[in-house]
Amino acid sequence: MIVFGILNLTTDSFSDGNEATDPESAIEKAKDLLSQGADVLDLGAQASHPEAQAKTWQEEWSALEPILDNPAIPNRIVSIDSFRTEVQELSLGKGVGYLNDISGFGSPMAPSLFKGLKADRCPNLVVMHSHTGGIASLQESPYTVQNVIGEVLKFLSDRKAQLLSWGIPEKKLIFDPGMGFFLGKDPELSWEVLRNWRTFRERLGPTLLSVSRKSFLTSILGPEPPKKRDFATKILELLLYEQGVDFLRTHDVKGTKEAISIQNKLLPALSDTGSQSF
Repeated sequence: MIVFGILNLTTDSFSDGNEATDPESAIEKAKDLLSQGADVLDLGAQASHPEAQAKTWQEEWSALEPILDNPAIPNRIVSIDSFRTEVQELSLGKGVGYLNDISGFGSPMAPSLFKGLKADRCPNLVVMHSHTGGIASLQESPYTVQNVIGEVLKFLSDRKAQLLSWGIPEKKLIFDPGMGFFLGKDPELSWEVLRNWRTFRERLGPTLLSVSRKSFLTSILGPEPPKKRDFATKILELLLYEQGVDFLRTHDVKGTKEAISIQNKLLPALSDTGSQSF
């Protein structure tokens, strides 16, 4: 399993805004995430929660470029979390290993960037779902617990077909069904997707899940602020790891990696004892 470490370069991120808003602090946090064991650094300079402030692509790029130009950060393990084609194109020029797009690469400009892109230049593409086709929204979602799996599958299947028609190799595609407000205000939508996440893997391919500190956790925890949701996040991430998820995207890389190491240490012993009685 591959762990994406979240690095937000914004003042208004729902969880950790203002923690890495200048190049020096951002580079130090990137190094810290790598030291914690992050397999991929997921850099985002545009918040995507419902109350996020919109930036221009130039503002977004000005926050990302210093990190991509730092020799201490290997760009092949960097993911750029952006739905702006201009930012994606510039990131391709820097040799990033992943592009992560909350619109599922649905920009009208995307075909001109990706059609005919040589396989050796194509990064891994995280194709994410949102019921708005982009930034999360407080508006009423058309999804219900009964239809959410089918609707998300249709969205992602359509995006997969489009990307393949542009010549993107299937092995480069990773699918993220979205969580929280990307599905809708009802937290049960997120729980239903998590109960059925393997359906996406079976129908589409490798799957990424991002449950870290998400608002739907408060349906069980109560009104806890984002950083108080880490314990619940770890429980859920461990369950998903045990179920074989391909990618996890998380804020607390160290905690996630440690929890997985402990589980790996214990699980063989539990398996060996089986149903032994005492």
